[in-house]
Amino acid sequence: MRLRLELLQVDEQSADVAHSFHLAQRFQMLQMLGDHMQELLREQNSLRQRLMKPLACTNLPVHAHLHRFMVESLKLMMDFIETLEEKLSAADSRTDSSLAQLLIQASEMETLSSQILQWKSVDGCSLVTSDP
Repeated sequence: MRLRLELLQVDEQSADVAHSFHLAQRFQMLQMLGDHMQELLREQNSLRQRLMKPLACTNLPVHAHLHRFMVESLKLMMDFIETLEEKLSAADSRTDSSLAQLLIQASEMETLSSQILQWKSVDGCSLVTSDP
């Protein structure tokens, strides 16, 4: 009798999982996921096609009276890029020289600390021998 009761309880618990209400929710969620994935694939294909199109076809024409300003702005941009490159190279060289100086100072500090430790050990030995 007890075994039958346990079997009925197990059947009842497992029946809840296979109930159409739960299965319908899961099916709906899977359907939504599939739709979302298909939409992503469509977007990916359209993005790929847009990226493969040459940019020259989409550029707007520049009116003749604005050509002079375009040339001037292009010169300004080139000057800006050149000065930026110069400043970046100067900063890079300063960083390299600072690193070299730091390494030199670190090695000097290491030699000084080893000398101090040697002096302490020599002074400690001389104090120990002179005490008696």
